[in-house]
Parts: sequence; structure tokens; C-alpha cells
Amino acid sequence: MQLSTADVLAILAIVKDSSFESLHLQVGEQTLALDRGAEQAPEPQADAASAGGPGTLLDSPRLGIFRPAVQAGARVEAGHPIAMLDVLGTQHAVTTDSACIVQEFLAADGDLIEYAQPIARLSMEAA
Repeated sequence: MQLSTADVLAILAIVKDSSFESLHLQVGEQTLALDRGAEQAPEPQADAASAGGPGTLLDSPRLGIFRPAVQAGARVEAGHPIAMLDVLGTQHAVTTDSACIVQEFLAADGDLIEYAQPIARLSMEAA
């Protein structure tokens, strides 16, 4: 058995409306861990792209529902949100430390994104 995106969204909705402080669920090889009081994980830095073309990959800083804040091709200043992640009803901005151009998004609006999953390809030198 595997957890589908619908399963995870249903679990998130239940936890959001509950008094649970944390949840750890393992189904086969999949693990879902939620902790309301946890310290935020450090923001992943944009990594050099491996396969898939030139550019710098931007990794997601946390698990959540992906919402792009700009369109592909947009020029973005340092600290400006590129995307938002909805985590238990709370919006978290995804930003970069330097100006860039968003070449493409690697996730679609509404996708469930995992921690450290690449979500965008950026062009740092052209900004």
C-alpha cells in the first residue's frame, strides 16, 4: 500500500483541525512526519543543475502544496517570493538569496511537494 496525494491531503486536513502537536506515519517505504512545534529546517540552497539543462535548481524548503508566485520567465529580486507552499493552512514563501530569472517551474500549481524536491530552474547570471 502507498499513500496517494489525496491520502496525504486528507491527513493534512485532519491534523490541521486537530490538537495534535505531531504525527509520524509510516506506510510501507513511505514516511509522513508532521510537527507543529518543530524548528524550521534550514532553507535549502539552489544547487547546480545535474541533468535537464542549464540553470540552477531551487529545492523546496519543506513539504507542502505548491503555488507559483510568479510566471516562468519572470525576473525576481533577492528575497522576493518565487512560490508559496501551503503547509497545514499556513503559507510559506520560497525565495532566493540573489536576483534571478525563473526559467521554468518543475512542479505544477497544486502539486504536493516534498522537502528538498527541486521546484524551479533559475538563471542566476542573467538577472
